[in-house]
Amino acid sequence: MAHIAYRFRTDIGTFVIRAERHDPRRAELWVNGECCGSYVNARKAASSVRSHATGFERWDAAPHLQPPAKLKEWQQVLDF
Repeated sequence: MAHIAYRFRTDIGTFVIRAERHDPRRAELWVNGECCGSYVNARKAASSVRSHATGFERWDAAPHLQPPAKLKEWQQVLDF
């Protein structure tokens, strides 16, 4: 079954928010192919990116880099 995922590309990595495989109501945050965490929903995952609190050190230490203000501004892609 396909789900909507969200992608945001930066010079230091590509963020992807996708449905958690074991519980598709939850969301996982991935950076460069590595999972950084699980969240109650995609908006919470996007919020951690905006707050530079992802666990991905290069991003978290670069507050001058700003993601889109809202999840709906991320690129939507199908995730199978």
